Amino acid sequence: MTLYTIIQAGVDSKMSRNDYDDMPSTFSRKKRGNSSKTVLVSLMGILIILIVFLFYMLFKPIDDSSAEGSIPVQSEMNLDVGEVVRVTVNKPSSAAPKVEDKKEEEPAIQEAAVEPDQEESGFTDYIVERGDTLALIGQKFSVSASSIANVNRIADQTALVEGQRLTIPPIDGQLYQVAEGDDLPSVMKRFDISMSNRDFMKLNNLDSDVLEEGTYLFIPGIVVSEEESMFSRPGEGNVSFAFGEVVNGYKLEGVGFSMAAGSAVKAVADGFVSDAGNNERFGRFVTIIHAGGYKSSYYCLEIVNVKLGQSIKKGEIVGTVGTSTKFFPSSTLYLTLEQGALKLDPMLFL
Repeated sequence: MTLYTIIQAGVDSKMSRNDYDDMPSTFSRKKRGNSSKTVLVSLMGILIILIVFLFYMLFKPIDDSSAEGSIPVQSEMNLDVGEVVRVTVNKPSSAAPKVEDKKEEEPAIQEAAVEPDQEESGFTDYIVERGDTLALIGQKFSVSASSIANVNRIADQTALVEGQRLTIPPIDGQLYQVAEGDDLPSVMKRFDISMSNRDFMKLNNLDSDVLEEGTYLFIPGIVVSEEESMFSRPGEGNVSFAFGEVVNGYKLEGVGFSMAAGSAVKAVADGFVSDAGNNERFGRFVTIIHAGGYKSSYYCLEIVNVKLGQSIKKGEIVGTVGTSTKFFPSSTLYLTLEQGALKLDPMLFL
């Protein structure tokens, strides 16, 4: 080996070391690149850990042993089975007395709702017993037989049936059928009813003073005499048309007696003739005023034997039955009875 060669090799070797020291090597560059990647991976790892931790905190199962305050029942149920039974049973049982109390109070409420009506109206249901008569029933309730008969539409007071249900009024009175144009003040004024409007409405179970035509009101204080001698039958004949019956579209306000043409018609009580003439529907008629505010009218007459203002005794002839009207299919005496403005069933008094 020559000296030049040795020297040249030494120079080359020195330059290589300088080059190595002065210039970054490939290994050094790789080392710095790996460090950056390590930092990035670490940060991502930390981020992932934080996300996992947040999800864990949000969705982790409830630790029953650490539950406090907001779920004390769950805590008790998990700690002690006995508590579970106690909680489950005691809650319904604590509500049960309230339900039972309500059930016990309901009958009292119903009775309270019924009793005022009975006390205020005073009407009573009664079941007819063996041997009962209207007079005996009236004595039990201190009301007249005629009031009971009128309220229950009983034409024949002797025809009671055992087991029959009757409505007993609290006091004597009669039913009145509301006519067109009637209202509460006018009816009370017409019959001179002394009780207050409020009491009268309660007596008749009225919700307002507006009255419906055709309905019935109980008018208190109208006492019908029960003396056997006051009224008598107007003649020989049977009742063929009852009070309230509808004939030819008209609701009868009296009764019709089937009597042969020319039969005598007699006054049902003492009084005087207040009217006589010809009625468009029922033909010739006579009206007689009696004591106690009663008024009887006799229709379908052939002959009138009395004059206006004439006094008349019970049983005296006022006329004869005829054919002055075609309203009834055969010769009939049509008799009405009123007291004040009240239409009465004559069969309750004859």
